[in-house]
Amino acid sequence: MTSVENRARLVLGNWKMHGNLAENAALLTELRAADAASHCEIGICVPFPYLAQAGSALTGSSVSWGAQDVSAHEKGAYTGEVSGAMLKEFGCRWALAGHGIAYKSRYEVLSDLRAGRLVELLPDYVTEPSPLYLLCVHRMLLSPAVKRMREFLQERFRLFDAG
Repeated sequence: MTSVENRARLVLGNWKMHGNLAENAALLTELRAADAASHCEIGICVPFPYLAQAGSALTGSSVSWGAQDVSAHEKGAYTGEVSGAMLKEFGCRWALAGHGIAYKSRYEVLSDLRAGRLVELLPDYVTEPSPLYLLCVHRMLLSPAVKRMREFLQERFRLFDAG
């Protein structure tokens, strides 16, 4: 097993700008119930106005909670921003900075996946193919530099396809 396979699994969700007190209560109740059958850690990141509701509803469960946004600043004159220290004091375990999930070409992130810096969330999900073209005006008159570039790309993609 690789270090990625040995990691505890975490499913962390947020609900953007949806919900209200009644809808949130129902969702948080369902999360508590789902946690019992879970094979991973479950967390929910909520909009700031619902932090107290999430904290109250999830107390005593193993479902963790947090905020769906956090400022990059520790303190200062940043109206509307909330720092990580403020969230921690409030009892948040998590805070999302940005969206957290990226849709990238596998080729772009392969080295990070292999090194364990990234985790593939949907390994069986197949996206649309993204062709890569090397345009050469005339194949018979390729310069040595263009030939080396073509050979380099062919080798890189052979390695990519292999593993």
